[in-house]
Amino acid sequence: LFAYPLSHKDLPGRGAISFFLFFTMLFNGGLVPTYMVYTNLIHVKDTLAGMIVPYLLMNAFFVIIMRTYFTSSIPGEVLEAARIDGANEVQSLLRIVLPMSKPIIATIALMTLIAYWNNWTNGVYFLTTRTDLYGIQNYLNDVMNKAAFLQSHMTGMISAKVVPNISVRMAIAVIAVLPLMVAYPFFQKYFVKGITLGSVKG
Repeated sequence: LFAYPLSHKDLPGRGAISFFLFFTMLFNGGLVPTYMVYTNLIHVKDTLAGMIVPYLLMNAFFVIIMRTYFTSSIPGEVLEAARIDGANEVQSLLRIVLPMSKPIIATIALMTLIAYWNNWTNGVYFLTTRTDLYGIQNYLNDVMNKAAFLQSHMTGMISAKVVPNISVRMAIAVIAVLPLMVAYPFFQKYFVKGITLGSVKG
């Protein structure tokens, strides 16, 4: 939603807002300040929100992608025709812009899905005692670390069969990738749709 008004060239202060948005991408807030904000202000420590909230906040990179798509791929003539027909900005957004933006929305949704699924840092940072809320990547990392510890510190004390071998580790990795492989075909159909089809529907 933030990207849509930025795609309008007549928006007052558009350049300043776009510069501020881009400027925030050049610097990172740092691990310690970010951790303090999430734990002291948002209170996500040792809660399920710690695995969800950080990626729900606005992503400047996605906003720029959406703004670029709206500017370059949504014909201005279509929006102008909608205004002539009496549509306001909200109606234009819901009935024209969003239906024509399914490819970019699907792309961002898939990127977000991959980021959530592959994320393990949030579990390490925010779930210090609630390991039962770990994601699949945290569990995989835990299995790998424990296997490496057993192999390096308990050689000769336990049977080699107890320690997961490389085949078992690769099988676990395949299981971790499988949901993404299943989800991808549902998004793929949106990647091949042209903008013309969307404009005709609009």
